[in-house]
Amino acid sequence: MKKLIITNLGIMLLLMLFSCETVDQNIEEELNADIPEDPTEITLPNPAFNNIEPAASVSVSSMNEKRMQLNILDLRHPQTNIPIKLNYNSDQPELSNIFIAEDGLLKGLKISQASPENVKVIDIVFAVDNSASMEQENDIIAPNILDFANFLINSGLDVRFGVVGYVARVSGALNFTDLNTLTEYLTKGWGVERTRGFGGHDSTTLANNSFLFADGTDAPTVQNGIVGILFADTYFNWRTNASRVFINFTDDGIHSNGKKWNIEHLCRSIAGKATVHSVFSQDTSLVAWSNLVERPWQMSECTAGSALFVQPNQNLLNLASLPVTQVLKNSYKIEFRKNDDNVAERVIELLIRTSDADGYKQFNVTY
Repeated sequence: MKKLIITNLGIMLLLMLFSCETVDQNIEEELNADIPEDPTEITLPNPAFNNIEPAASVSVSSMNEKRMQLNILDLRHPQTNIPIKLNYNSDQPELSNIFIAEDGLLKGLKISQASPENVKVIDIVFAVDNSASMEQENDIIAPNILDFANFLINSGLDVRFGVVGYVARVSGALNFTDLNTLTEYLTKGWGVERTRGFGGHDSTTLANNSFLFADGTDAPTVQNGIVGILFADTYFNWRTNASRVFINFTDDGIHSNGKKWNIEHLCRSIAGKATVHSVFSQDTSLVAWSNLVERPWQMSECTAGSALFVQPNQNLLNLASLPVTQVLKNSYKIEFRKNDDNVAERVIELLIRTSDADGYKQFNVTY
């Protein structure tokens, strides 16, 4: 009799566990019902042109671990510079212009474009050269940054702002924050003092990290915006579901000494993960360009960014005129269902294509 009771209890326990698991699966299916089913009769196309460089980030939805999110910044046709409008055809997936595969399995996609109704998440860092030659420019740049920040907020974007000041080393930083704290940081002084020094709740940590960053025999000795950008990429608290954007301000080249901190290193580090936009305030013919003094806007070329060239001490600087404005507005959130397995490390493949252009990107992610 005791054996029979124990057996019955075991069966009841198994039934309860199975019932709970079924309920959980039903809830997950309901939560993700807005995402089309994964296609089964097609595979990821092969790129034919490889002339588009997609910039994207992958994350798990904060409210639903079965729901994956890929944030894509504005893509432009390499010849016309016209934004590519992303489209997924759930009835005929092969007619889509975007494809995503997870561990080789093509995914059904839900595409949402940034709008007031569908707020796009952006983390943006202003990287500012605060060497002596940028004294007057910093007084022009700071109010323009604040106007631009207001503009982005009023555009309906969920945006946070950070600042990194640099010469050959990082000389100032403010981790991601709101408009009020950004204003306090940029108005604490005049000229290059606006972007020197460390602010925010983690100012001491940022200062300590700056002492060891870009140190050693390969360290640059003159202006190098790559140092500032990669410092922020490493130590700022980026949101996992945010698109990463940098705007770099300088009047000089990237002085790498022919060593580590060069354009190639920057492109290898963040291409496909973040976009760099460039503001250059100097006559380009006055700089002796070489493999030791590289053009800073090349950071934009390899990260699908844009460039703005202005005269020194340009009082008419208006960041809203940067193509970055439309880039942010023409951003997309792509959602798909995670594969039903317990594998932690995944390979996400992204293909964007038009009739005469395409681009492929692979992401190795851990959920």
